[in-house]
Amino acid sequence: MSVFGERLRYVRQQRGYTLRALGVASGVAYETIARLESGAHRSPRSDAIVALCKTLGVSADFLLGITDRQPSIFGRVQVLVPAE
Repeated sequence: MSVFGERLRYVRQQRGYTLRALGVASGVAYETIARLESGAHRSPRSDAIVALCKTLGVSADFLLGITDRQPSIFGRVQVLVPAE
């Protein structure tokens, strides 16, 4: 699984979305989200990244693995990396 897929699944589950619910909310097909999470689809389109980030409230830098730190809506920084 890719970093993007791992983080996407982690944040989706933390936010309480099913694959289908995230698909509806973001406008990205749930099949695409499932393939991204499993690593079967390794190159997400930029419009899908933007839609998923907006819906989940995370930065593209976080989902892409560029940073482990994600600003919260309260101005504090959260570290949203799954525990090993």
